[in-house]
Amino acid sequence: MSHVSRGAVLPPAAIGIVLGWTAWWLAAEIGCAEESFTPLPLGTTALAELVHYRVGFQQDGAAEHQMPPSWMGRFETPPRIAFVPSDRVMDRNAIMMHPPWADGTGTIWVDYPVRLPAGVPVTLQFAMGMRDEELAPGKSDGVTFECILLGDGEPRTVFRDHDRRSGWQEVEVDLSTAAGTDVTIRLVVDPGPDRNSTSDTAYLGEPRITCGTDREPPAGDRRGRMAATGALRAATTRDIGQVMNDPASGVLPSNAVPYRTWVERTAAGYALAYEGADGRVTWRYKPVTGTLDDFVVQFDDEAAFSPAATGGVYAGTAPDEVRLEGGHAETVSADDDSLRVLWTYPGAGEPIEVEWRFRLHGKALVVEARSASHGIGCLSLGESRGVALRRRIQVPYLHRFVDYLPREQIFALRFFDWTRSHASKSPEHKAIYATTTAGERNPLQETGCIAVSRNVHEVLPNIPHPASPNREMLAPLIVLDLWGHMKGSYAGDTEHLLELKDNGVDHMAIIQHDWQRFGYDVKLPDHVPANPQFGTEAELATFGSTATRLGYLWALHENYIDIYPDAPSWDPTAVVLQADGEQSQAWFNPGTRVQSYGIKCNRALEFAKRTAPEAHRRYGTTAGYLDVHTGVPPWHQLDHDASQPMAAMALHKVRRDAELFAYLREAHAGPLLGEGHQVLYWAGLFDGAEAQVEGGEEHAPLVDFELLKIHPQLVNHGMGYYVRWYRRGWGSRWGVDTGTPAQLDKYRAQQIAYGHAGFVGRELTPHVAFIVKEHHLMHPIQRLMAAARPTAIEYWIDGEWVTASVALAAGICDRQRIRYDRGLTVWVNWRDEPWQIEGRVLPQWGFLAIGPDTEVWTALLDGRYADYAACPEFVYVDSRTRFGMPVASAEEATADFSSHRNPPGSSIEAGGVSTDGAVKVHRENGGLVVFPYPRDTPFSVTLDLDRLGGRGAFVGPIAVTALEARTGRELGPVTVERSGRRITFTTSMPGAGRYRIAPGSATP
Repeated sequence: MSHVSRGAVLPPAAIGIVLGWTAWWLAAEIGCAEESFTPLPLGTTALAELVHYRVGFQQDGAAEHQMPPSWMGRFETPPRIAFVPSDRVMDRNAIMMHPPWADGTGTIWVDYPVRLPAGVPVTLQFAMGMRDEELAPGKSDGVTFECILLGDGEPRTVFRDHDRRSGWQEVEVDLSTAAGTDVTIRLVVDPGPDRNSTSDTAYLGEPRITCGTDREPPAGDRRGRMAATGALRAATTRDIGQVMNDPASGVLPSNAVPYRTWVERTAAGYALAYEGADGRVTWRYKPVTGTLDDFVVQFDDEAAFSPAATGGVYAGTAPDEVRLEGGHAETVSADDDSLRVLWTYPGAGEPIEVEWRFRLHGKALVVEARSASHGIGCLSLGESRGVALRRRIQVPYLHRFVDYLPREQIFALRFFDWTRSHASKSPEHKAIYATTTAGERNPLQETGCIAVSRNVHEVLPNIPHPASPNREMLAPLIVLDLWGHMKGSYAGDTEHLLELKDNGVDHMAIIQHDWQRFGYDVKLPDHVPANPQFGTEAELATFGSTATRLGYLWALHENYIDIYPDAPSWDPTAVVLQADGEQSQAWFNPGTRVQSYGIKCNRALEFAKRTAPEAHRRYGTTAGYLDVHTGVPPWHQLDHDASQPMAAMALHKVRRDAELFAYLREAHAGPLLGEGHQVLYWAGLFDGAEAQVEGGEEHAPLVDFELLKIHPQLVNHGMGYYVRWYRRGWGSRWGVDTGTPAQLDKYRAQQIAYGHAGFVGRELTPHVAFIVKEHHLMHPIQRLMAAARPTAIEYWIDGEWVTASVALAAGICDRQRIRYDRGLTVWVNWRDEPWQIEGRVLPQWGFLAIGPDTEVWTALLDGRYADYAACPEFVYVDSRTRFGMPVASAEEATADFSSHRNPPGSSIEAGGVSTDGAVKVHRENGGLVVFPYPRDTPFSVTLDLDRLGGRGAFVGPIAVTALEARTGRELGPVTVERSGRRITFTTSMPGAGRYRIAPGSATP
């Protein structure tokens, strides 16, 4: 075979020959026909990994309805069913199902057609579960779980149980009578006898079929899975430098090794080929159907599979979309790096022409499609077929599932370039073209990517924007998220800042949310002047000037997404219109009972110009904060108004919001912070967000996408608002069922694993003790992490460090080690067993961070929990004998507030400090200043002067002087006990806020 010369065109005769091939070629090329029943091997097979399944539902009194093969979705269209094959809940992988609830109740099911081996016992195992949030008063009355076998005879119910218990209930069903047959296993969720489907979110925990007697545990056979990762190990590298975010590549993924690609003519069509040090990948194309079914992909000499089955262009949109097939290729031409196809499809009226261009970027197939037709409603990049198993992996912060094909040891991901798309929206693998208010769709113009690799890093999209210019400024700062006001006033907030500074909190950014003229989320987008309910204009300005004087960055919450009809600036022409011409509803204010509407993206800047510069002038902001925009995809509040430019096109919002972000940075003369969640679309255009993660506290860990792609772009903080992270959400009761020391450790450990800055949310902002701890543990790490780039990301499995690809294949990612280019190394333990590493014992949610002149950890010392931080600026030790936040009585509290704490009087020694309280030892002017926590409770402090001040420091007598809180005025000397180079004193001076240790006359 030879290279195709540039501009070569397949002659008409050859086109006819190629089109003469029939669909059987696809099955022959991928090495196996599409099985209607998946053969199950001996051993354990997870149902969630079966490629072939079908979701169906039936509303009461209506006919059965089948969803497309392998469908998944969350309440997208009536009747608002949900099926997610790979969810994470209550510490298990699970299938999530919800029966119909809109326009009538009903039943939902999923069918798995399988071929069971003969002559062996067969068992179905799963756990049925509901969360207690769904079972709260006024919500679900439980669901009926059912398992039905569908074969040659009558359907046979083998399990049925109505359950309204919280948590997991284990189920085991004997299917041995079906051994040796083709059978469909139907798993059903029904609302039960009362036909009430309210809050009926149900889970099937780790459903699996075991054929034979050799059972694999639910979490997976580590040794077996690890032994089966040879191809992954050979093809992946620990060097992540080449897969770090590269805006120059746009959204297309990076390749870990040098490579070459080319296009060549074959006997039956074309081949787009990749060759690198990690092997060969060949994409074969035969122009048979005009769909993406015409592609198969092959790794080295392994069996080929279809990477884009069901892909192609569709007329209309779901649920009435129809794939365009047949017709003929007008031309097929190729040059050295791409293949161009002009295809004519038969249409309901006029034929539809689509120009296709296919090329390789690394191992990934880039699909470009253009058409002048207004009849195309969707371009789909399809899904993997010709494989028996597929595990869908929810990658944190990517908002897409990566497919892992276990038998092929290949990862796959499909996505579109949202910075070039003309679609209305492009989530997952589909670009969808909705109509404008004039009833027309925009012509098709898309660039999509089908990425396949044995290295999961090579399927992850790049973020196409320049990195934030404010990363170094934000890196050392924790974020204080102020909502309610201290003592109900701006003046109270100012006092709070002074108290925090007096407690040694030096590195902080503040977001002041509730200040707007008429109240929070009232009569927007009118913001200025400040709400008089909380004080005067001058008092808010004083808050701002105080924050600046104390060295804090600060911002005011602004909103240019919602417009209320009772606002002075109400303008109906600024409202987003839906395709039917109706105004698009936005936030509903439950307090005022007023409905807001979305603001057109090309009008938002107009409102920002009225507010942002004036707020900066009046109050002295040093940063900005923008609500909503930064945390939603570009199709949020999409304007379909045909009178506007780029109507029904998400690209319009991409461009206009980028202008809005740039303006707000300029107006506030500082970084722009924003609401978190889907920040991948905007990372770098703004500077940081509270990093809400899909799945909250229960999500399955995988740090690679965030660290490789988003982390280099901006400085995110936290893991999201607490009500969006805690499992109980808005139903959380702090001090009763939420906010335990263990949960706070969990939140912090996760934010460290993902490279995020510290965060203090609404519920904890009044509590000085917590803010102090968050600051003292996070600042030393952040200064070496938040603006640094990772150089290695590894996972610990059975005594071995492995890459993300191997860890995902094994299904174990719960212990991480991340190295950064500024010398910091971080270890985080998500597993419930203690982890001994680098001389420390990390409990679950413990961590260790070591870098230049820096060591920080939450660890076990002689079986006791302890916190320690050391950096050039200070040393911090917390013996965890006091919690410092309100906790309900033992009778009322339903969560364990005693775990991760030590009994009163327990002393911890670390880094030259021994105490039964908590202290920060600050190095200052050749001496030491000790900040005690809490101030009002006496406890003992012992300091090793050699370790804290260096040998030769503090020669001669030592004086400890108590300094008054807030003023720093000397209150008098403190009694000191000295033993060699160690001194001990008690923090017992009334009114003292700190203690100065300096050379001088010792107090006996």
